[in-house]
Amino acid sequence: FFFYQAWSHHSVLAASHLHASAMTLSKCIQTRCFATIAGLGLVAVIVRFLQRQAQKRRLPPGDTGNLITGEFLKYVADTHGFFSERLAKFGGTFLTNLFFKDTVVLEPTAANLKLMSSQNKLGWPTHFLDVIGQTALAMVNGAIHKKQRSASGRAFNGKMLDSYLSSFQSLTMQHLERWTVSEQPKQMREDVKFYTFELAQQVLLGVDLPEAQSKHMMDLMGKTIEGLAVLFPINFPGFHYRKILAARRELVAVYQEIIDEKRANPVQTPCSMIDYVMSDNGKDIKGMSDVELQDFCVNMSFAGHDTTLATMQSLLYYLSVNPAMLEELRSEVYAAWDGKVAVSRPLLQGLVKCQAFIMEVLRLIPPVPFMARELASSTNVDGYDLPAGMTIMFGIKSIMDRHFSEQGQNVDKLELGRWFDTDGKFVGQAKLYELASFSVFGAGGRMCI
Repeated sequence: FFFYQAWSHHSVLAASHLHASAMTLSKCIQTRCFATIAGLGLVAVIVRFLQRQAQKRRLPPGDTGNLITGEFLKYVADTHGFFSERLAKFGGTFLTNLFFKDTVVLEPTAANLKLMSSQNKLGWPTHFLDVIGQTALAMVNGAIHKKQRSASGRAFNGKMLDSYLSSFQSLTMQHLERWTVSEQPKQMREDVKFYTFELAQQVLLGVDLPEAQSKHMMDLMGKTIEGLAVLFPINFPGFHYRKILAARRELVAVYQEIIDEKRANPVQTPCSMIDYVMSDNGKDIKGMSDVELQDFCVNMSFAGHDTTLATMQSLLYYLSVNPAMLEELRSEVYAAWDGKVAVSRPLLQGLVKCQAFIMEVLRLIPPVPFMARELASSTNVDGYDLPAGMTIMFGIKSIMDRHFSEQGQNVDKLELGRWFDTDGKFVGQAKLYELASFSVFGAGGRMCI
């Protein structure tokens, strides 16, 4: 019995010592792991710093900000002023760091505009593809881009554009009637947001969705697009980016239900963008995969809703602060339209003052602040040797500001006369495709459809 007790006591002591040793060893391993990770992180930061310092010697002057966020936060604080202020500060082309990438922002000279137009590989951050879509037109390059642009272009021919106008007119009347019910002034942002979202979905999908479902999809789309401005795109529990990707999955699940319904019941005459893209002019209902169609829906919702919302808000703002111009534009509309007949493209094209006003507002506040490309090969730009793969960028407003300031015009003032010649003829339509005077829709093979 005593022998057993002694043996048991010895065993307990041995076990406790063994446990303590194991704990000590575990802590030692954890400490070494943390030290190793910290060391590797420090080495990575030092290597990145040295690489950037070496690269700066061959690149334009500038400021790449801190090692973590670069100048991203300064860019977000003033998207348009960011470019103009630095172009002035550094005397032209400059180096910065945006979206975790060293980027060269070009002075908007004729030669640099030509260079940008010749480059087709987009310089978007990698996580943009997860947000908008791996096969989305705005995100892809090369043969995939050519295929998607061809497919998407079917939805924008003259016949299809005419077919969308009746939906535009009907939805616009519905929303205007809602807005006029309120007798008291109110904040209209959410109302305008829902209006532009319904416009985009009606033209994109050609289906009437319940208001509650439309608003839920709008919220999911809004959450998804937050991914374009997220600082740390990390898909891990606890990070905001994970919630963004979850919202996207829920959104595309809704789009997939509509895609399945359209595959099961193909239309004879396309009446929406997705009808036309899926039908391939009625020849091949399975021309695009489900994933490609999902990405098409997200891409077109983003392109047609967020940019339209931003433009609509800017238009309403400038109308509110220019009452005399509002009356002038209203008179032009009343002279051409009785408020009842169906709106047509010839009717809209005849409203030249309204067109000039829209172009002027887009010039002052472009809904997309920059265009970016990756250089396909090493290129000398403004005396600097830029390596292949370097991201080059223009601030869109800075391009137009330079063009009109060189003509002695006040670029900060809203002037409709900018889009008319000396004889009073509207020339805005022709300038839509001149990158220097109107760069809102991009350039080259990546220009907006």
